[in-house]
Amino acid sequence: MRSSSAPQQFFVVGRLLTLKSKIPYLKAIIGTLTSVWDLHNRLQMRARADRFILCFTRADDRKNILTDGPWFYGRSLFILAEYVGLEDMASVPIDLFPVWVEVRGLPDVLMTDEAVESRLNMLTR
Repeated sequence: MRSSSAPQQFFVVGRLLTLKSKIPYLKAIIGTLTSVWDLHNRLQMRARADRFILCFTRADDRKNILTDGPWFYGRSLFILAEYVGLEDMASVPIDLFPVWVEVRGLPDVLMTDEAVESRLNMLTR
């Protein structure tokens, strides 16, 4: 059990979507993200298999990281999800990433819910 004087921790689980077989060094990722996120040594990170546990000491840092993305490391998407820290991090769903797609010049006949749904199904296969 943590003592009441221990700093509170706020977790995020992440996954780097890359085709590379070797994940970059953890220190390099931490250095880059700490700089980009302007955290000044307020980030701890551990790797487990293809996922990362990120630990923040401030709730607002975690909130900003989760809402201000998308984030990339070395041209690879870094997907993040809130994580309580109690469950197995492999059970946290981080396989999908929401995106906004704007289609211009679509004929009026294709601007129906059914047509849009059909096009979305083509994109998400």
